[in-house]
Amino acid sequence: MEKNFATNTVGTHILTRGLIRLIEKSSDPRVITVSSGGMLTQKLNLGDLQSEKMSPFDGTMVYAQNKRQQVVMTRKYAQTHQNIFFASMHPGICYIRTVQYDQEPSKYRWYNCVLGCLR
Repeated sequence: MEKNFATNTVGTHILTRGLIRLIEKSSDPRVITVSSGGMLTQKLNLGDLQSEKMSPFDGTMVYAQNKRQQVVMTRKYAQTHQNIFFASMHPGICYIRTVQYDQEPSKYRWYNCVLGCLR
């Protein structure tokens, strides 16, 4: 199983399914899935859920696809468990000094970002 898919999609599914009965007992049951606005770059690809056909492999697009999968999954849960409030959300953007480093063309931009903040 592809690691991104296992972590972001299957892991979210297993955790949610495993907690449904407990959540249903709550006085205000809700599930919030933290996805990403990055998912807006991808439509759900039912023909390649694990990105096995992607060549060359693009981790950013795989992440976006996984986040799209989470949002679709959350919608399905909401339809199935109407007594629980389900929502997906983007965690937000923090406009701090590190964001300027994200525009760097280097493939190591996050590493450079961290180094820049530590200087």
